This record gives sequence, C-alpha cells and structure tokens, in this order.
Amino acid sequence: MDQKVRLQTKFLRVSPLKNYFKTNILFSDGNFTASISYCCKKYTYFTIPDNERNPCLDLTGISTIYYVGSDIVGAMIQTKYVTTLQGINFTATAYLLPENGTFDISPDYVVGPSGDLTNPVSIFYGNGDYQVDMYLDVLYSNTYPLAYGQWINKLIRRNGLFMKNQSHPFTPDNSCLSFIPPTNYYGSGSQISLCCTRFQQPTKSSLMVEQKLEKIVENAKSKFNKNNPISIPQKKLSPLKKYKQPKQKN
Repeated sequence: MDQKVRLQTKFLRVSPLKNYFKTNILFSDGNFTASISYCCKKYTYFTIPDNERNPCLDLTGISTIYYVGSDIVGAMIQTKYVTTLQGINFTATAYLLPENGTFDISPDYVVGPSGDLTNPVSIFYGNGDYQVDMYLDVLYSNTYPLAYGQWINKLIRRNGLFMKNQSHPFTPDNSCLSFIPPTNYYGSGSQISLCCTRFQQPTKSSLMVEQKLEKIVENAKSKFNKNNPISIPQKKLSPLKKYKQPKQKN
C-alpha cells in the first residue's frame, strides 16, 4: 500500500514582514507526525515574474544512481509533481533498484516515506509558494546504502509558478534542466533530469520532453545491474550529512 504524507504550511511566504512559518508533516498511517518551525534571519532577494503566459503544470524528474566509480546503473527513480485544484501531488516511483532494494524520500532532511519496486510513495503539498529540497536514499535490503542523502531536485513554486531556479520559471522554450550532483555520502554518483511535461496550453515541447526522458530510461536499463558488481565497503547507515547543492544547467 502506498504511504502518503501531507505537508501543511502555516505561512506560505517568508519576507522581512513575515519571517516565521510552521510546517506539519502528517503520515497517513497515523504513527508519526513531525512539526517544524522556521524563523528567517537573513534574506536573499530575487526578481520573480508575476505570471507566465503558458505556465508549467506538471514536472517529471529522472534520477539515475550509479555504483561507486563506474557507469553501471544501480537504481533509477522517477519523480513527478502534478498540479491539482487542491495543490501539488508528488510521487516517486522506482524504475530500477538493487536486488531486494528499497528507497526513501526525505523532503528537507525530514525522514519521509519508503517504497520499493511495487510500492511508490506520495506526498501532498497545498497551494501556495514554497521551496523544498528532495533527498533520496537507496538501500540494499533495508541495511546497506547504494545512495544516502542524495540531493535529487528542488521544488520551487513562486507566484503559483514552477521555477527552474530562483528567478526563472519553466517555459515551453526552456522546459528542462539536467545536472550531475556531487557524489553522496557513500560515494556513488548520479545524474538528474527535471522537465516540465505539461503546460496550461498544449505544446510540442511536452512531447519532445517525454521522448527525451524515455530515452534516458532506456539507456539506463542497458547499463543496469541489480547485483553490486563493484567491490565497495559495506557501510551501514550513518547520520545524514548536509550536502552542497549542484549548479544547475539548462
């Protein structure tokens, strides 16, 4: 059964006049609730468009994880952000995993839901403006990590627009970004693509983006090995460390 998480934000925007907000993470199984409060003391100012002629409604990301020191694929996770009337539905689906593997999604370092090849995970975000960093763990049999604390993408929403960065929204002419994050705590590499797959008004770019993502998936499958072919130290889980986020390229 899918495990769902609901995120509620008390204040939707942080500014010098409103520098405090509270976030509640509510897990659907009722066993865990996290309440986090933030107070901003330093500000960075950005120019944000008030609107976009043809705004992006849905984002799709592909995160490919490689074994340490190789181009052999050990895991692939698809992430989707889908706009609804109530807010944004986030789902993460495993396309490829190590044998008996699982994965965890952690928004802003908060331990989130776990999934596997047959169980995707879901998180719901309400309407409004926010910024969330998504981190990924990929584990062998819930014990040894292939990836731990891997930054995979950033959800930025400003004035109701999905943003590629702090100042520029996704547009039909600029609908994708790809990047290679720093290696994670256990040394495995990754490659990330995040693209807009649906705009308010249909565009040819959406079809081209879908084809691009399908090609990434097919290439990864050809390099996939569910068993670890590389001799790496079998380190058990350690406290999650914070990592520098990579520079994004269009």
